[in-house]
Amino acid sequence: MNSKLKLVTIAAFSAGVAIAMPTKQEIADARPLVSELMSPAISDYKEKKISAGDVAKTSIDFAASAKSEAVRYLFLRGAVGYYVKAGDYGKAADTVELLKAKVKDVPPADIADVISGALGRENARKAPRLQSQLLLAQAQVKASKDVGRLAAQLRKVSTDSVRRQYAEALALSADWKSALAEFAKVSGDVGRMAAADANGSDGSAELGDFWWGYETFYTGAENFFRERAALFYRKAIAEGKVEGLKRTLVDQRLASLVLPDEDASVTPDTKPVPAPVPPRPTPRPKPKDFSGLMARWSFMEGLSPAVGNITPAMPDGAIVENGAISLRSGAPLVFLEGTVPLAPFTVQVWASATDKGLGEANTDTIFKIASSPDSKDDSVFWTWTRYGKRWASSINGFSESKKVGNGKMLLDGQKHLYTVTGDKSGKGLVLKFYQDDTIFGDLTTSQPAWKKSPMLILGGFVTPTYDEVRVYSRVLSHPEIINSLKLGPDKLPEVGKK
Repeated sequence: MNSKLKLVTIAAFSAGVAIAMPTKQEIADARPLVSELMSPAISDYKEKKISAGDVAKTSIDFAASAKSEAVRYLFLRGAVGYYVKAGDYGKAADTVELLKAKVKDVPPADIADVISGALGRENARKAPRLQSQLLLAQAQVKASKDVGRLAAQLRKVSTDSVRRQYAEALALSADWKSALAEFAKVSGDVGRMAAADANGSDGSAELGDFWWGYETFYTGAENFFRERAALFYRKAIAEGKVEGLKRTLVDQRLASLVLPDEDASVTPDTKPVPAPVPPRPTPRPKPKDFSGLMARWSFMEGLSPAVGNITPAMPDGAIVENGAISLRSGAPLVFLEGTVPLAPFTVQVWASATDKGLGEANTDTIFKIASSPDSKDDSVFWTWTRYGKRWASSINGFSESKKVGNGKMLLDGQKHLYTVTGDKSGKGLVLKFYQDDTIFGDLTTSQPAWKKSPMLILGGFVTPTYDEVRVYSRVLSHPEIINSLKLGPDKLPEVGKK
């Protein structure tokens, strides 16, 4: 059967079918047609004439022409499985979103079944978006089952905890109106913010912050509430209510909602398209793996990570060229929460900066590791300060600090390697700070360290240039740091070599 005839067949089959989630009978009736239409592509795949990705693309093409929800549902569902077989997890995740967008009212149980049926335990860690979609669908299934039970429990035990979980279950079951009414009955900030939400507060960055940081009872539902936060953030941006570092953080949070399984040809209409970045004339050689390396930004391809999946927002006035990013004064580079792991960790940055053109008294940070841009008591950072002709440099960790070295050395216009390592010490941290091959100082904090993986902030008031940023999930030894310096930002040390 040729392609044109196949499409005519689909159209004929589709006539008169209601636009809604198909019934089990409609799906059963559609299976023979879908199986027949896909049979040639599947046979070619089994004979190794085409790839699994080609089969998925064929299924996607048929789905685009189908008018029957049952036919479209089966084609898209099949495409997810073949994209996973092809190892193209980004397109698989996009197809899941396409399925939810093109087939009305797909139950979360069906979404969970589609993903879990295709995604094995071994490749789940390679597919963060699919895993996130699966966890959310499973949370929604559980929440829908909990609604009746929690309502009955609430009539017997009217506590804030039970009411909050009941409200969450309603929200995850797509009943936000009832959910907000229940949230509003909870004491404290939860009730106050939910009441503001229910009253239709437009452009409220405070509401965005609330829903973004909301701690849910349901594992996997975090991004569900962050999507609600995004509604308020986008309105606040449109109304000009967020500026400076806060705007940078909001942009970063919004960008993080699209997990980077990129290079996908099936893209929902709402997916943001990143601005093009001029290609580097001479690409760097592909680095070898180094044990413990969680993230790396070489700035070879804009702000896209060379290792890891976090892409920071482009600061105002920043320039990316020749494998480096130059920042404008007052516009730092902010990497969202989760960039730096909980101890043990190592952060390395290659940076250069100068004091030329600055005033008489200036303070800035080379890097800052913190739970938020404005936090001070729970942050780790390295500062320089100039008072007239006198210079000072200090290392800081959770409100504890030491003056070290000479601040002038940090702003000599030369490229330096700055490293900080953090390891557990009771409830606090043992921190060591290095410039190039020299340890500048160390301190042990007494306050409890972060409960969640923090963010990373580079630059601020000077106009620094960063050539490379690396984050490790272990403490690098002094010899390893020296070797990193010798190799430079363009080459990673080999595993086990010091």
